[in-house]
Amino acid sequence: VTTAQIPGRQAPLLVTEDMVRSMHPGSVIVDMAAATGGNVALSRPDEVVEVDGVTIHGPTNLASMFPADASRMYARNLMSLLQRMRDKESGELVVNLDDEIVGECAVVAGGHARHPRTVELLGGTQ
Repeated sequence: VTTAQIPGRQAPLLVTEDMVRSMHPGSVIVDMAAATGGNVALSRPDEVVEVDGVTIHGPTNLASMFPADASRMYARNLMSLLQRMRDKESGELVVNLDDEIVGECAVVAGGHARHPRTVELLGGTQ
């Protein structure tokens, strides 16, 4: 994965054509600077190019492809945690610190640090 870019200038060439051709077949390169000239010789903006068995991806807006998926995954995880914490009879939120997942998610409870790494960072004091 290459990402080197200089604002307002062409991206520097980091991987030459000879370097691409010397790679093992099945190698994959993602040139995230393809929109500004590319860090990889032979890459083309928004195309997938194959050279001697090496696949070169040249996405120009890779970051825009992931936020929706990441947001959906995070929302699904939060919803699952909240459903686990919901009392089935009353529907109220119940923080059961003995629950193996809920208890591990609690960083602080009752004014005391519970999470092992947090306790460690606080110098072992709870």
